[in-house]
Amino acid sequence: MTAPEYRRLEIRHAQLKQSLVKIGYILPGSVVKRFMPCGKASCRCAAGRRQHHGPYYQWSVALRGKPSAVRLAPAQARLYREWTQNNQKIRKILDGMRSISMRLAEHQTKAMSRR
Repeated sequence: MTAPEYRRLEIRHAQLKQSLVKIGYILPGSVVKRFMPCGKASCRCAAGRRQHHGPYYQWSVALRGKPSAVRLAPAQARLYREWTQNNQKIRKILDGMRSISMRLAEHQTKAMSRR
């Protein structure tokens, strides 16, 4: 690995690390919008999917290995959606940092074996 390549990786790693500071609250899972029937045979929603009630918002997540869903108010849904998107951003950033670290570790291993 050349010195400029090494420096480029160091700079990219520092940029990724700095981008973590800008991220707010994080939540695992996802927020979904649902339209559902109420179950009354005489209701308009019984006519078909286009007539279902909603939208209803739900935060879906696996807690302790078990799927869970929590109904949310629209304002909560906006917050939770932002927080789950923040979680996805963090995962991508950490994947990038891991990738850079792996490349540098490979370089170090090769350098040590040449000695």
